[in-house]
Amino acid sequence: MHTRMKNGLEMMGIIKNATQRLPLLPQSDEIVATLREALKGADLLK
Repeated sequence: MHTRMKNGLEMMGIIKNATQRLPLLPQSDEIVATLREALKGADLLK
């Protein structure tokens, strides 16, 4: 869950780097795309 939040904050320009620290792994491209669409649907991304 925290990795998705970091990806979202990076997409919105709040943080510059969403790289996760071990032992967390990066989110799949599918999850990142779903998050991007959700942020667009909530008018938080252009």
